[in-house]
Amino acid sequence: MNTASTLRVLTAFDPHLDPAETGAVIHDLYVEPGPYTATVLACPARPAALTDPIAAAFGHNVRALPFSDSLWAGALAQVLRNASEDGFDLMHCPQFGAPATQAVAVAFPHHPRLGIVHPADLVRALHNGDQHAALHRAAHDMHALAVPSGTVADMLLEAVPDLDAGKLITIPYPVPDHLLTTPIRYPRPGAAPRLLYAGSAGEGVERLLAACKRARAQLTLVVPPDQFESVTDLARSAGAFPVIHRAAGRAKLWELYGSVDAVASPEPGPLAYSRTALEAQARGVPVIYQTGSGMGEVLAGAVGADFADPRAAAETITEVCTSSTLLGKLRTDAREGAETRRLSAVHKLLADANAHLVTGRESRDVTLAPISETTGLQTRLARLPPARTASELTEEVLP
Repeated sequence: MNTASTLRVLTAFDPHLDPAETGAVIHDLYVEPGPYTATVLACPARPAALTDPIAAAFGHNVRALPFSDSLWAGALAQVLRNASEDGFDLMHCPQFGAPATQAVAVAFPHHPRLGIVHPADLVRALHNGDQHAALHRAAHDMHALAVPSGTVADMLLEAVPDLDAGKLITIPYPVPDHLLTTPIRYPRPGAAPRLLYAGSAGEGVERLLAACKRARAQLTLVVPPDQFESVTDLARSAGAFPVIHRAAGRAKLWELYGSVDAVASPEPGPLAYSRTALEAQARGVPVIYQTGSGMGEVLAGAVGADFADPRAAAETITEVCTSSTLLGKLRTDAREGAETRRLSAVHKLLADANAHLVTGRESRDVTLAPISETTGLQTRLARLPPARTASELTEEVLP
């Protein structure tokens, strides 16, 4: 049996399913050097010339499997068995409920399996009967389930009410260590609030455009390339004139963090969980998020706003972005909160989960705690207090 630090992980994913979020997770957890070795298999559920894009995005240690209609999902199991002939100790399933996860369970029924739950998985399942059934089956197939927060755990238990809550452990979404160690240069005070939103166009973007127009804020949008035209039309119809970029990778986004006062996370509910907000916090950038979305639990330097009310949201945007005292407090809080999400620390948590699943023992460095108790969910990351308004925060920092 391998030691905890040399356990071999097999993971399979569909590169076309939430490519930006999934790509970041795959890269950080399995391509970046960590305390375990990983074999990563790209299993597309639709035809594509995968080899070059996969190699460019993740490195040559990610193996792209050929597509065939006959592979889904039963026959894919044999392909997985052949592709993992070098052997491994356990499986990670980062696209919980996806066909690749189903195939993994079929191919290797006796290996330990850790499901890594993203809110997007739950959203897909709740809006699609087939996906819901797949999610339900996958939840029971996993030996443990990693969730990023108590809010997501609540959502999972609501979607799969007969799930054994004792399987749940909290492992936060990671932020690369270098984002926390690279010196920060904050932008000079501007004449107008400067906001950034990165993600897909949805109801939240429409509300954000209305709030920024009212606040006379300078808004930068980073959207998937195939949504560029539609977002441009949406902004024009709203009478707003944001700067719109086609998404071009994480490095470009990291550069943009240094040119804004805050990042907006206007989407309601689980759609608000975004890598953009978490990585912005690591760069000391405050986040203005939709109240009631659950983001208040995982963000430190952040303020809640109701984007459904453009006037109230505009007031929050103005107050956060134009008060140097409030900005200073939020920047400090954001940076300190992001420290709990260092990729190196999350690697250790996963290594400990690996050891526990394979050997039944935990490492001496980290102790994993289930987040479920009969009295309610208790998360490894302490739940933050209810969202505070910009006015309340301003009162705290002003003499």
